[in-house]
This record gives sequence, C-alpha cells and structure tokens, in this order.
Amino acid sequence: YPFTSTVSQEDANNKAKAAVDAQGQALANIHALCTYTGRASLGFTRNNCGECKIGSKVTITQDMVEGHPFQSNDSQTAADAMAMTAVQAQGQALANTKGTCSNATMYTGKASFEFTKSNCGANQVGNPFTVTQDMVEGHPFQSCVSQDEANLVAMAAVMNQGQKIADERGTCHEAPKYTGHYSEAFEKNNCPSGLIPSSVTVTEADVTGGPFYSYESQFAADELAKAAVKAQGQ
Repeated sequence: YPFTSTVSQEDANNKAKAAVDAQGQALANIHALCTYTGRASLGFTRNNCGECKIGSKVTITQDMVEGHPFQSNDSQTAADAMAMTAVQAQGQALANTKGTCSNATMYTGKASFEFTKSNCGANQVGNPFTVTQDMVEGHPFQSCVSQDEANLVAMAAVMNQGQKIADERGTCHEAPKYTGHYSEAFEKNNCPSGLIPSSVTVTEADVTGGPFYSYESQFAADELAKAAVKAQGQ
C-alpha cells in the first residue's frame, strides 16, 4: 500500500483488490466485533385480578419487553443477562395486561347450633331448637379461601341471630310440677291436768291448702308442705 501501476488504473485497482482479498479476512477477525443477541424467559402470574379471582400464568420472553433486541459485543452471557434484567423488570406488568382471570373455587359455609326458647310464659319451659345457616340472614355464606373460613362465617351468623330465631320459632312445654311432702309428730298440749297427752303425726294431707306444688324444685314443694304442717299441726 499504496498500490500503483504504470500500466493503467485498472491494473492498480486489481493489485489493491488482490491484497484486500488476501488479507481481508484476517484483518476482519482482528478488528471487527461479534454481536450476541440475548434471550430470556420467565413465568409470571397475573396478580391484579379482583377478589375471588385467580390470575393465569404468563411466560414473558425477551421479544415481549421494551428495549429488545438485547445485544452485546462481549459475550452471549452478557447479552442474556441484559435480556433477563429487562424481563424481570417489565414482566409482571406485562403479565397483568396479557394474562386472564378466572373464578376461584367458592366454598359455601355450613353451621348449626342448638338454642332453647327463652321467652315462654309462667310455668312453661322452652324446647331445644336447632338453628342452621339457611335460617339466618345473609346466607349463603361463601368464601374463596377455604371451607373452614366459610363455615366460620356461617357459624358467626348463627350464633348472632340464633337465639332470636329460637324464641320466634321454638315451642314451649309445661314445666315439671313437684308435689311437696312433709310429716311431723305433734303432742297434744291441751289435756286437763294430770292426763298424759298422746302424739299425732301430721302430714301434708291433713292440713288445708294442699296439695303443695312447685315448678321450681322438689325441695321448694317440700318446704311449702312443711310450712303448712308446722303452722297447722299443733
């Protein structure tokens, strides 16, 4: 270089061409650069679905993110790292746009509890009454988390409303009636002087006011009979 000729311009050009052809590849291998194009992919799940919705999984690749293609003159590893960085940074937003949402599994709560009617009249006793989830306001009680959570929601409603429902729908029956018994021996105390008095056993059947009933307990009934015997027995 330079390539000259006294023959013609064409001859000079041919000399230059021959030199380039002979040396070009070696020079290119020394001075030119290699360009590596990065590849990367990562799976994301859509996470902006509404309540009780499930996001689909989306695979995000280097071709789907801004900035592609990701190239490096250093190595394939460097190019892939650039691509992965972009995928990680932009992937979730893309998944939230490109992914779909589907309905989550819904669990329907069940619950029951036995209450006793508490507003019966005098000398009446309430019967047991079972309240279930279908009898309270707010049913059905559902959860997309678990069956246990749905059951807890149902039970909370049953416990909150159950007594009122039992008082409205439950029935009453007559309370148990206890009959009092009592007896006591009394000694006649109005005999003339010098005579020996005898004793008499007085029972509840001998006094007025019987029979002596109580809806509270046998003890209470017996106390009523006892009071009458003591008051009238002598």
